Amino acid sequence: MSKLRAFLLSSVAVSAFLVAVAGHVTAEPGESVKAKVDKLTDLKGAEFWQAVAELEQLGPQSAGELAAELKRPEAKVRMGVAKALYRCGEKKEAVSAFLTLVGEKDKEVRRTSADLLADLTRNDANFGNRKEIESVLQDALDASDDQKFTIALSRALYGIASNIRATDELKKLLKAKDGDVRKQAAFALAELEDFDDAMPILKALASEPGERGELARLYIKHKQLQDSLIRNKVGPAAGGGDYALLDEMIGMIMSSYVNKSKADKKALIEGAARGIAETLDPFSVYMNEKDLKELTEGLNKKYGGIGAHVSGRDDFLTIERPVYDGPAYRAGLRSLDRIIEIEGQTTYKRPLDDCVSRLKGEPGTKVRFKIARRGWAEPREFTLERAQISIKTAVGEMLPGKVGFISISTFGGTTDAEMREELDQLVKDGAVGLIIDLRNNGGGLLNQVIKMVDRFVPAGKIIVTTKDRDGKVLEETKSSDDDEVKLPVVVLINEGSASASEIMSGALQDLGVSTTVGERSYGKGSVQSIRSLKTDPNGAFKLTFAKYYLPSGRSIHIERDRYGKVDDKAEGGVKPDIEVKLPERDLWKDFEFARILDSGKLDEYMTANYDANKELLTKLATETVADPAAYPKFDDLMKSLKTKADAGEVAQLLRQHVRRRVSDDRKKEFLVDLNLDTQAQRAVIELLKKANLKAEDVAEYKPFAHSFDK
Repeated sequence: MSKLRAFLLSSVAVSAFLVAVAGHVTAEPGESVKAKVDKLTDLKGAEFWQAVAELEQLGPQSAGELAAELKRPEAKVRMGVAKALYRCGEKKEAVSAFLTLVGEKDKEVRRTSADLLADLTRNDANFGNRKEIESVLQDALDASDDQKFTIALSRALYGIASNIRATDELKKLLKAKDGDVRKQAAFALAELEDFDDAMPILKALASEPGERGELARLYIKHKQLQDSLIRNKVGPAAGGGDYALLDEMIGMIMSSYVNKSKADKKALIEGAARGIAETLDPFSVYMNEKDLKELTEGLNKKYGGIGAHVSGRDDFLTIERPVYDGPAYRAGLRSLDRIIEIEGQTTYKRPLDDCVSRLKGEPGTKVRFKIARRGWAEPREFTLERAQISIKTAVGEMLPGKVGFISISTFGGTTDAEMREELDQLVKDGAVGLIIDLRNNGGGLLNQVIKMVDRFVPAGKIIVTTKDRDGKVLEETKSSDDDEVKLPVVVLINEGSASASEIMSGALQDLGVSTTVGERSYGKGSVQSIRSLKTDPNGAFKLTFAKYYLPSGRSIHIERDRYGKVDDKAEGGVKPDIEVKLPERDLWKDFEFARILDSGKLDEYMTANYDANKELLTKLATETVADPAAYPKFDDLMKSLKTKADAGEVAQLLRQHVRRRVSDDRKKEFLVDLNLDTQAQRAVIELLKKANLKAEDVAEYKPFAHSFDK
């Protein structure tokens, strides 16, 4: 960062919380954290922030006591405590508090909390899951009717996620009726180094006396110096033609970009190709050799590896669930084990793709890694031989009351065969009906969907039609199999159901086969073909060239804006016959549950109680309620956690932990959780109705049998 830039950011109050300290609050010797926080209640302005600064000086050893003060009823006090907590090192807890505070009614608290979030996290790390924080900030922007709050949220959104929506929102506010809003938006854009639209307002402000005028002049000078440096280093673009802009930009980067390792001409051209594709729609993409390989692996669900579903949980590569016939499970690895090193290289804060690629390799080759598990004195080293891993995309189980359930994660080359095998077994076992779960299924191979829909309808029915940009029918696909499944069917969908899964759910809905339950699907009804490139034999261009239409003639495609947002009135997607929205998340609860998991207390509980109570806990894992009283020594666990979550919520979290262990023991995952999944609950009720049965007649369904009566 240049000295000028550092000066700009440090010398001006561009956010609400940067105040000049005019007073001083004296702390009594030995004064408790609670007593210090009590003083915040009656303080205002500079005195308030001075008192917060004194809390910050308490250091990490006081973080626990400060965190307890986040339960205070006064929003302003919680805001001050959150800032102090962040400075004391408890960043995730503090960010969670700020995200809660941006939902407060008090405008000043909302704005200042968003500004604090922007300023504290700038150029920082380890403050939480950026994608989750980005999602909360975008939701807050959607709901904001306060222009100054929008500015603060945009600053935070850009700093945390570099989301272009932030700059777009600020540019809109340059035309606000309120002159002060226009000026604040211009300063915020300049802070983000997006000068062009803000420059007219900055130039007008530059003639003003005082701090704002000085700031505007400094920003203008900064931009002039920046432009001058580029002109001197690069000079004017040579030649002209259609590609002069790209030539000029690449020239500037090759000669002046601060990180030489990134000034790679081939990589820059590839980036430009990606950018061209992205201007069309979210599904047209340039694909390099690695992208093509990953696409093939994703559809076929086969690879050489150790056999484990992994995530970047808690900054380490973590096994969410082992593949139960894979090398990792056979070697004793289990859910929530942490892979802390691969071939001597740490996985801490490493990109997930990078870690996964190091685990993968040719079948028969070996990979060495270290595993850390709560309860082990130290990590243990494993060397496993990679194997060909094949992951099923269609998995079934029989739920209570003979309700058949098949979950389809994607449509790969073997999905139809897998579904037929599961369906035949369920029919053989006496299933009274079938629930097909297509939630979060992003699509896949159309030919598999055709075969699967064909199983449920008589021959000669239109399943899907493909039309080009002029409305010309390119292909009309009909069913051909007279072997019809005669079972009541309910299909589960949500906003993560896209493309091929929408064709399956929409066709079954249009053809009168199924009742659809859940939320409107994503609306990806466009057709892409992967086309080779003469100029790049190892790459390809996935280009949108047509749209899909369902049997009724409706298109499932929804046009989106550049952020992927959809107008509520937009047509498209598959709309469920019965809409059931999952309850909204309580963000504080997510962070609290993460803290509980990090504490290791649940692992200690499992170690102490699982083997001695295996039969009971296995039964509780399948129950449709989470009753705290049913779990052995639950009261002792609650006391050890010191949590603000109630007993029922902790029991649900413990139940998830137990289900992981039971899954590992029985070598089969649970496909659905009828304790919390209200969409699946409604699907069960509706399926039994179609089968002329009642949910209340099945003991496991009594807790929710009448939940949707009203």
